[in-house]
Amino acid sequence: MNRICIAVLMTVMICASGCGPSEQEAKKPVAREAIDFTDKLLSVWDKRFKVSRAAYVRVLIREGADVNAKNKDNEGMTSLLLAIANYGTPIVTLLIEEGADVNAKNVYGMTPLMFAAYKSIPEIITPLIEAGADVHAKNQYDDNTPLHYAVGSSSPVVVTLLIEAGADVHAKNKEGWTPLLLATIGYTNPEIIKIIEAAGANE
Repeated sequence: MNRICIAVLMTVMICASGCGPSEQEAKKPVAREAIDFTDKLLSVWDKRFKVSRAAYVRVLIREGADVNAKNKDNEGMTSLLLAIANYGTPIVTLLIEEGADVNAKNVYGMTPLMFAAYKSIPEIITPLIEAGADVHAKNQYDDNTPLHYAVGSSSPVVVTLLIEAGADVHAKNKEGWTPLLLATIGYTNPEIIKIIEAAGANE
């Protein structure tokens, strides 16, 4: 284990209680057996976090953290969903390499690809699709697809990537809205309308 990994693991052990309510308590080391590495992985986006997240995540996974576990709040977010929601591109790549489920859904039926489209992060779209992300997935509330979210985010690049990956430009949500209708009524980027129409959409 190199020096960086050792240093990060020491941070994990010292901060095993969430970096503690006080500086004095936070400095008390905790036995490895007492550390919930999965919980630490799900807490990596805590605003108090002060070390390299990528290095930290790498060590947590090496120590046995479950990359597909969901957090214990009411949203059911996996580490991959949290990483995308927080624009953590390097960690997204790492989690995918470590076997994170690219089609895992939170309680609202949102998948990683939907989050990436909604957040308009093109550099995450391709790795997710290459890892098997479903471009046709629909959330459980309004049946919006990743393409619907991409249109809503007004990102021509993301829309293009999804269409090139086979996204259905004719898909309708529960309200009967297609991506083209959403783009037109929503006063989105005119370029997106042209891209969708060029892909065969007519309604």
